[in-house]
Amino acid sequence: MKIEEMKRALEEYQMLSEAWRNVEVVTKKDGTPFKTLKRNFKNCIFFERYGLQHVGVSISKDRHYYHDDFILLTEENVETIKEHIDSRIRALKKYEEEYKKAVDVIENNTIDIDKLAENIMNSIKEKCGNNQTATTVYKFKLMDRLKEKY
Repeated sequence: MKIEEMKRALEEYQMLSEAWRNVEVVTKKDGTPFKTLKRNFKNCIFFERYGLQHVGVSISKDRHYYHDDFILLTEENVETIKEHIDSRIRALKKYEEEYKKAVDVIENNTIDIDKLAENIMNSIKEKCGNNQTATTVYKFKLMDRLKEKY
């Protein structure tokens, strides 16, 4: 994954987390929940997909997409949905922290991959006595090993 993609993912996690935090629970004037679940929550979308109930939030600026993040509702009551939303916010927070740390590490500890690759290839050439065929074989072995290992 490229650093730009990681930054975009981090930004998306932050926006989703904010969208979920903006979901409000509303009740009747006497403090009791409404009979219809949709009326108990503001700033989110309730919908059905494949016969299953979901609640979601949207961060799309053009509102083209129906939702950008959603939770499958296993039990349909206000408290359970609040718990699911809180759980989703905690999970997004973990993703945010992980990506933020990764971006910081990558930006602050730049490893010159080109220089590293050049050093490896020079070492291979030296071991092969500048034999082009042997160098090519080792170069492909190295690429296969990197693909296999990482």
